[in-house]
Amino acid sequence: MIPCPFCGSAKSLEVTKYRFFAVRCEGCLIDGPTAESRKEAVLNWNTRRYAQINEPREKEELRG
Repeated sequence: MIPCPFCGSAKSLEVTKYRFFAVRCEGCLIDGPTAESRKEAVLNWNTRRYAQINEPREKEELRG
């Protein structure tokens, strides 16, 4: 799995939430998107749009 987009930790684990699955970062305890299978939960974790989280906003956007 790829590192956490929030804290950068490479330590993560799969967790079960009732009938759904998610990946949880062991560094900051953030949960990824839920899914109906473990495989889908890992895929969701690995394909989130990190660029939108990490890219700084343009100055015009911040003023606006």
